[in-house]
Amino acid sequence: MTYLHESPLRSHGNLKSSNCLVDSRWVVRISDFGLHELKFGADTGDNEMDFEKQCEKLLWKAPELLRDPSSPTSGTQKGDIYSFGIILYEIISRKGPYGHISMTPSEIIKCVIRKDQDPPFRPKVAKLYGSFDCVISCMQECWTEQPENRPDFKVINAKLRPMRRGMKPNIFDNMLAMMEKYANNLEALVDERTDQLNEEKRKTDALLYEMLPNLQGGRGGLVVSSRLRGRKILGWKPDSSENPPCMWAVA
Repeated sequence: MTYLHESPLRSHGNLKSSNCLVDSRWVVRISDFGLHELKFGADTGDNEMDFEKQCEKLLWKAPELLRDPSSPTSGTQKGDIYSFGIILYEIISRKGPYGHISMTPSEIIKCVIRKDQDPPFRPKVAKLYGSFDCVISCMQECWTEQPENRPDFKVINAKLRPMRRGMKPNIFDNMLAMMEKYANNLEALVDERTDQLNEEKRKTDALLYEMLPNLQGGRGGLVVSSRLRGRKILGWKPDSSENPPCMWAVA
């Protein structure tokens, strides 16, 4: 992004997490920039898109650009900084933009546009403190309300330098370390989901005991399948009708 801002393009204009791609060497590549003139006047299909879907595409856009319908389609450098702050939030929270807020995209956009809020409407970070504080601090500076107070990407790079402590210079070693962290994270997620499953099972059992008598509710267990088999005995001469020439057995 530093190179992009110093290039003739000057800005990205549509920076969001879906435009940050990871290649086969685990290097992030930025996409979908420099296409504004090409897309100008083209039918993007936004008119047919659901209104909430259109609003969802704007969750990374800076408030000053949302308020100004005549803002440049190529965006601004300070708008890119705001978008990067939202991406940082997605990375550290492992959720989408505004992931901890149970509101529709259109409601979020209306709150972001409002100028009379103090502090301005932003993703909630209270639950994130205690891990990667340097990222949280940088993130909040990136999405500050006044564009001129937002840092540029050179300053952001310096602020995020503590994140790289302990990283190995060899990319393969870093990749193995990342895979190990990923595996450990998956283990933790599996344990969490297992606990949730056990909790739901406990709730189901409690509901079952409320609906059924204790005697019936406590009879649950392994069910053994069985079938009834009839067999005719050849040469059997019954003495009466109470002794038919057939025997029944449960198997």
